[in-house]
Parts: sequence; C-alpha cells; structure tokens
Amino acid sequence: MKRLNLKVSTWVTISTIVVSLIVISLGCAKNDEKSIKIGVIAPLTGDAAIYGIALKKGLDLAKDKINSEGGIQGKSISLRYEDSQADSKTAVSAFNKLVNIDKVSLLIGDMFSTTTLSIAPLAQKNKILLLSPTASSEEVPKTGEFIFSIYPYDAYEGKFIANFIFSNAHKKTAAIICVQATAMISAKNAFTKTFNKLGGKVLIEDNYPPKTDDFRSILAKVKNANPEVIYIPGYLEEIVKILKQAKELDIKSQFITISTAYDEKLFSLAGNTAEGLIFSAPFFDKTSNNPQIINFKESFERKYEETPNVWAAYGYDALNIISRAYNNSLTNNTSLNIELSKIRNYLGVTGKTTFLKNRMVKKQLRIMIAHDNNFIGYR
Repeated sequence: MKRLNLKVSTWVTISTIVVSLIVISLGCAKNDEKSIKIGVIAPLTGDAAIYGIALKKGLDLAKDKINSEGGIQGKSISLRYEDSQADSKTAVSAFNKLVNIDKVSLLIGDMFSTTTLSIAPLAQKNKILLLSPTASSEEVPKTGEFIFSIYPYDAYEGKFIANFIFSNAHKKTAAIICVQATAMISAKNAFTKTFNKLGGKVLIEDNYPPKTDDFRSILAKVKNANPEVIYIPGYLEEIVKILKQAKELDIKSQFITISTAYDEKLFSLAGNTAEGLIFSAPFFDKTSNNPQIINFKESFERKYEETPNVWAAYGYDALNIISRAYNNSLTNNTSLNIELSKIRNYLGVTGKTTFLKNRMVKKQLRIMIAHDNNFIGYR
C-alpha cells in the first residue's frame, strides 16, 4: 500500500472525521434509516419449535404495539426472522445471512445457550448488539460488551430449586438425570453443590445425550437408589419421556426440573404423568391483576386466539427492552450497548429486569407446580 504524503493538519482533520464516523456507525443507533431492522434467530422448526414459535408471537405482538404508537422516534421496527433449528451450525448460517445480506442493525437470539454461544463471538467481533431472550448460561454476557441475555442464569436456577427442595419441601436425598447440554449441566452442578452444602445427599447421577428416547435403564438404577426427589434438568420432550417411563416403572419419587417445563404443551404431551411436577420458573403470572400483564394477555389472545406462555412473554419483553435502549441511544447519541447495559428495574410482563456489572442480569424466579392441567405458583 502506498503511503500518502499529507500535511499534518490535514491528516489530523481527516483522522478525526474517520474516527467519528466509525464510532457512530458501530456504537450508536443510526439516525438515517427510515426503519429499524432487527434480526431474530430462533428455533422455528424441529423439536424445539414449540419455544421459538411462542417467542415469535411475543416479539410480533410487541412490534405491532411499538409501531402503532409511533415506533422509535418515528422509525418503525422490522423483524427479520431466521430459523436456527436449535442447531449451532444453522444458527451461524442464520447470523451470516442476517448480517451480510439483510444488513440488520442488531440481533435478538438465540433461545438456547449452546446456539447463542455459537453466534455471540461473531456478534462481538462485528460489534453488533446481540440480546438473547432466554439463553441461561453465564458465559453468554462474558463474550463481550455487545452480548446480553435477559433470562435467569441456570446456575442460579439450580441453586434456587435446591434451596426450596431442602428448606421448604424438606427433602434430603436426590437423584439427577441430566441432558448433556451446557445450560442443564450448569444447573445440575449448582443444584448438587447447594443441596450438598445444605446437608442433602445426591445418591445417583446420570447424564444422557440430547434426543435420547429410552430412559428405562437409567430410571431402573434411580428406582433402586430410592431418592426422595429426582431432578431432571432437560428439554420438554425429554422431560415428558422420563415422566411417562417413570410411571411405567412405578417410581414414586417426587420429580423436579427447570423452567423448560413451563409450557402448556406439557399437559397434552405428558397427560397425568405431569401431575405434581415441581420446577423453578421465571416470573410470569398470567393470572396476575397487574394491568400490564392483563393488557399483554388480552392483546395476545385477540391476535392469536390462545393464551400466552412464558416464552411469548420473554419475546414481548425482549423487544420492549431493546426499544427503550434504542430510544435512549437516539436521544443521547450514545452507544446502543451502553444504553442497554444501563437498564435498571425494567418492569415487564416477566418481572423486573436489571443489568448488573458486566451485563449480568438480575431476574425474578418462582416455584411452580403442575396440578390439574394447570400451573400453580407455590405460595
């Protein structure tokens, strides 16, 4: 490359302009666009589509609401969806398509920690803000200053239910059947550490690969150990298979799990084997008298003729939180990721959201029980 011979004053002026343009283009919400293009990466087909489709409905509802109220300082929101199929390689392809072809200004996704962590380094490298609505690994925000999640972390979820089981339910022995996935292993490890520290004892532990169909041999070993509770952190389809096969083996232990069970499809898939299942869950109470939740529920039911679940609620909150940060970025002419990191006590339909140091999120959790084809909050 040839070196240009410029006068010092001219070089300083040009350098200042170039640096300013780079900072504006990389860090701030752009003012010259008529609409705000937001890419969404989520599992819209495949086994995990039950999560992604619900999320999409919540996102679309929030988009309609924001646009009907004038958008973000007059700019409408446009959502560009790509299907990750809950697969890391597919998620990377979706990222490349949205960024290089659709030229999105920011991204929402993915829903799972593994897929989110596959695209997070790419977003960080390209200085594109990435907000996951439901990735629960603490490693997600550690990727860099452009990476966020608004979902309670799995380690906290494991600790939370271990405290409940030992201190409130007064159970002292447990078995663990866990899927080999980053988020679930983290929840399992936190549960084990907390439960043991409190004075409980994990009698047996077994991990299985994703998409396992037959759990009978594992369950037979667990039955022989005779634990008071069986902790089954996994995805909905696998949780259902475990519950059904446990009934076949006449296992009487109390089953507990994490928030992946918080979906009405649990009842249609598991039938009466879901009765009494206890799980930790993000804070979303569709029976609440809170006007914001009532409005969300009624708007959702009008649009889709069905009741929203927690994944739809997280989609709804994710876009509204992005909207607030984007508005502040335009107003203050500051970096979008900085404005998002400033969110404190945002009261959405999933409870309060606060970003702590290094973009770690603080969210509410609660204990839920499956009873009579419904989810009942523990009081």
